[in-house]
Order: sequence, then structure tokens, then C-alpha cells
Amino acid sequence: MEPSGTAYFAGFALQPASRRLTRRGREVHLTPKEFDLLALLAAHPGCALSKEEIHHAVWRDAAVEEGSLTQTVSLLRKALAAYPGGAGCVETVARYGYRLAVPVRWAPAALPWVAVRFRRITALAAAALLLLLALWSYLFLYARS
Repeated sequence: MEPSGTAYFAGFALQPASRRLTRRGREVHLTPKEFDLLALLAAHPGCALSKEEIHHAVWRDAAVEEGSLTQTVSLLRKALAAYPGGAGCVETVARYGYRLAVPVRWAPAALPWVAVRFRRITALAAAALLLLLALWSYLFLYARS
């Protein structure tokens, strides 16, 4: 199971729910298997995943050769290396598998209604504060004279 939200690493933003990878707001095009592999590695940052674990998660028990994984890793590396900081993100663990070798920060998905409600509450709080300030200035500055 992959975390929800957005994974940030090496200047990229990975959104598994919408199957998008972006770099500075621009879409980075990946094949479905490249995306699945990257999402899997990002869900386990710094952890080495075995080739068998990756095959099971990405190809879902379909009969594929090991060359398919090697090819997918190669294409993913090429796609990431086309951007500054993208080279070296996917690291080979000798005779075992692969890992995402850069720090990953997961941020929860923003809920649009929460942002709208927060803006309304903030606006109401600001209006109440201005009203209190106006009342205070009236009472203490004009009422005393």
C-alpha cells in the first residue's frame, strides 16, 4: 500500500492517486510501469526492495522476464536524469534489487473544502479583530475626552 498525498524528492513531485509526476509544475512523462516502479520505490524511501518484491508489486504476478525489470529501471533512470538532480535517484543494490536513494518527504493531500473553510474562518477572525480594535479605539480614545 502506498502512502496518500504527494511525495517530494530531488525536485520532483509524485502524486500516486492521480498518477502524475511533475518537476516545477511541468509534467514528466512516464510509462505506466515506470510510474508504478517509481511510486513503489517512493513508498519505501531508502529501503532496498528485492527484484521479486518489485516484480510482484509492479507486474502483479504476470509472467515476465527479469529483463523487463531491468529495461523499466533503465527507462525510469533516463526519464529522471533528463532533469537536474534526477540522475542517481534509483540505485542498484548488487545481486538484490533497487532503492530510491534520495530523501523523500510525503505531504498529505490537501482537501479543497478544508482550505475554503479555513479561508472563511480566517476572514471572520480578521473582521472580528478589526471590530474589536475599532471598539477599543472608540472607548479609550474618544470616550475619555
